[in-house]
Amino acid sequence: VAVDKKGNVFVSDINKRGIFKLAAGATAATELPFPGLNYPFGIAVDRDGDLYVVDCHRSDQCATGKVLEI
Repeated sequence: VAVDKKGNVFVSDINKRGIFKLAAGATAATELPFPGLNYPFGIAVDRDGDLYVVDCHRSDQCATGKVLEI
């Protein structure tokens, strides 16, 4: 789970293989368009609003990288 400076909440869901955003003040989350995620288990937002996700193909092969600029 990560929260940006605007109050948006981001969640990585390993079961649905997706990233979800709950906008500040919203009551429902929106799935963000990241096709091809396998095991997104880590997420962070930096001070510039860039979203980073840790995605693994297997538990021993993980990669990190910026996947979306918000």
